[in-house]
Amino acid sequence: FKRAPYRRESLNCWHYNIKKCNISVMEHLVLFKLKGNTTEENLRELREECLKMKGQIKGIVSVTAGANVTAEKARAKGYGFGLRVTLDSEEALKNYATDPVHKRLIQQHLVKYCELAETTVVDYPIDLPSKI
Repeated sequence: FKRAPYRRESLNCWHYNIKKCNISVMEHLVLFKLKGNTTEENLRELREECLKMKGQIKGIVSVTAGANVTAEKARAKGYGFGLRVTLDSEEALKNYATDPVHKRLIQQHLVKYCELAETTVVDYPIDLPSKI
């Protein structure tokens, strides 16, 4: 499966009820299943380390992360932690994957608390209006 190149002009910003978008970004969503011995303190540490990426990796617009607090446990499918990274371009997303800061986060933090083989990742383009 090879996805077609992303074309900003082919999408509408339906969620902002406008016809033309001026800012294109990429959303990177990651869901993690936690190891059995992961504590709330570990999750706070993991969240803090994830949030630090914003000032350290070029192209990151925003980062949110945290423990899954849903009341719908059956629908959570065992995922206990989520990460959302918004990047300023598709190129930035590609660079993010190989960035040393990202790799260090995986090797020093995620591997300790998360079952990396059970990770789910979704990347998709979004358009934002130039003025919100």
